[in-house]
Amino acid sequence: MLSFTLETVGRYKESLDEIKEYENEANLLPLSVETQIRLVTQLAIAYNNTGEHPKAVTLLKETQLKAKENSFTHLLGSIEVGLARVYRKLNECPICRDHAESALADHRATGDWLGMAEAYREIALSYHQEGDSEKSLEYFDLGIKIIGDRSAPFMLGKLYTDMSGAYWFLRKPAEGIECLERSITFFDKTEHLLNTVIAYN
Repeated sequence: MLSFTLETVGRYKESLDEIKEYENEANLLPLSVETQIRLVTQLAIAYNNTGEHPKAVTLLKETQLKAKENSFTHLLGSIEVGLARVYRKLNECPICRDHAESALADHRATGDWLGMAEAYREIALSYHQEGDSEKSLEYFDLGIKIIGDRSAPFMLGKLYTDMSGAYWFLRKPAEGIECLERSITFFDKTEHLLNTVIAYN
């Protein structure tokens, strides 16, 4: 959780440093298989954030296999989102969407609305990255709608920030500014909590 929290505030090297020891198999063995899968998924995401994309893909593929072998189907959506993020960073947008669609199906099966919102965001970003900002807005909107009135300020902040970029490319500055204003409101709600978690740890 500390690695994830550091990631959310953009402290990617520290996020990796906090969890890097679990690349060593000996440090994983005393833990439950489910915890191992969760840790290595976060480790892969941390490597992706620091630009080590091949290593991230390898870890995610290995973890995906372990999750399937142990019937931890509720963890597959997070792994698929991780793969979507890597391939988006590699500018492989169709592959990104394939993994995001798989994540969407996995999260839908387990009722994980926050995971679904993240999968919709990856699909939206892949379309925006390809220059289809109009299409991306459909998926950003789906992400926002699936959250509804539930508490998810950080995810909503990311969705509205990304939407503002899409509106900018569509030359709709008024809508873009409105999205940015909303994102600021949601990020303000999360900033204090994130800093408290980091300080506590």
